Amino acid sequence: MSKQDESRQIFIGNLHFEAEVEDVRSAFNDLGVLIDDVRIPEDSEGHRKGFAFVDISSNEPLSLVEIVSIADGMVILRRECRVRRASPRREDGRRGRSEDRRGPRRETTDRGSRRRRSSVWE
Repeated sequence: MSKQDESRQIFIGNLHFEAEVEDVRSAFNDLGVLIDDVRIPEDSEGHRKGFAFVDISSNEPLSLVEIVSIADGMVILRRECRVRRASPRREDGRRGRSEDRRGPRRETTDRGSRRRRSSVWE
């Protein structure tokens, strides 16, 4: 997927686990937003994960910010959904903020790093 394609992608969270691709398409059609593709990820057992990615059509005149503000809070299958701009994939294949924006991870120390006092009986 190219950078341009990722910039036209949104994330839908809090999606009902029974929601189908057609349910999401219908919700965006009701809002008048042109979409190209809807992907609802599933786990290894075939259960939906409760979120989706939607590719907005390049022919859509509204900006991504306008689409997110219109669609955030829309109801699909009696559940209010959260709509955000999709984060690009990181090198490790995951989505979300990269570590350089949050800063480096703290090194974890050994849980037993505190020295215990020796017993008086030793």
